[in-house]
Amino acid sequence: MAKEIERKFLVRDWESLKPKLGTPWLIRQGYLVNSPEKTVRIRVANWGSWYNKATLTVKGKTTGITRDEYEFALDNFAEASEILERMCSPILRKHRYIWMQGNKKWEIDEFIDGNAPLVIAEVELTDENQALDLPEWVGEEVSYDNRYYNSHLIKTS
Repeated sequence: MAKEIERKFLVRDWESLKPKLGTPWLIRQGYLVNSPEKTVRIRVANWGSWYNKATLTVKGKTTGITRDEYEFALDNFAEASEILERMCSPILRKHRYIWMQGNKKWEIDEFIDGNAPLVIAEVELTDENQALDLPEWVGEEVSYDNRYYNSHLIKTS
């Protein structure tokens, strides 16, 4: 069974950090199912003007910072975009930046539209108790606060 173990943090001093991060992904995502017990999400992402990818993700109920997660690559980007536009409302939009610290990949999401100027950093772990070196720009931890889940943030997109 696939598991996602993820910690989330607010980002401090965003305007100083942002220029160090490079080109972001533009991510658009929506939910076909969105309940506390499970979510089914479709996501399309563009990097620059030349690379596109689409995924379908199924997530189970979160316990602590762990939940079941299954992600599937979708080969037809145009159809995935069409499903997103026709069957998902509202649509969450964000810019995603990547920061490597040691062997950990941090995903930093700068939210657009109704969630701006929110910026959240996420890091996936192999164990809930795994030690983690926090970058200097990491602020308050919000891992246990469902107001910062994308499935909640979409309500204010």
